[in-house]
Amino acid sequence: MRMDKLTTKFQQALADAQSMALGLDHGFIEPQHLLLALIDQEDGGTRSLLARANVRVPALSQALHKALENSPKVEGQGGEIGISRELNNLLNLTDKEATKRGDQFVASELFLLALTGDKGETGRLFKEHGGTRRSPTSGSRSQRFASPARYVRRRHATMTVRSSPWQACGHASRRLRSRSVAALSAPDSARKSRPSVHWERQ
Repeated sequence: MRMDKLTTKFQQALADAQSMALGLDHGFIEPQHLLLALIDQEDGGTRSLLARANVRVPALSQALHKALENSPKVEGQGGEIGISRELNNLLNLTDKEATKRGDQFVASELFLLALTGDKGETGRLFKEHGGTRRSPTSGSRSQRFASPARYVRRRHATMTVRSSPWQACGHASRRLRSRSVAALSAPDSARKSRPSVHWERQ
């Protein structure tokens, strides 16, 4: 996938994952590196998002650290390091999730969604610590890791419509029009007679 489609925060997390892999003398950037980088991102929202989704974040972070410590090391690793095949597959699935939603950019929340379907080591650890696609309280169609930005936009739009005075005026106008049509379509016997007013020139 094209890396320029990633959001700024996602690109920063990927750069942090690369630094992490280099510091641990690993040969490739693995999904564990990226997930741990997202969790540890200081100004990112992944940790709070996972916590709201009932993921056991401290235990997950500890399991990821342990998995990375046990990963094979490559001596004399230079500054250039590539993405592993497993991470590349996950990023492609993440891009596919964004395409399904019609998103122009790929956010890190969609990477979490892709992880729920991962059958590798990172997906196993993620699901063992509570990461799941379906929400236990909001029905089978709801998703824990739906994009929060979209939710905020939908909620803001709903609140704006409800509080708008122009919307209330529109409802009132439609009610008046419907009453007028009902009155005109009623039979003559049902209409109340009103006195006629005649204007005369003085």
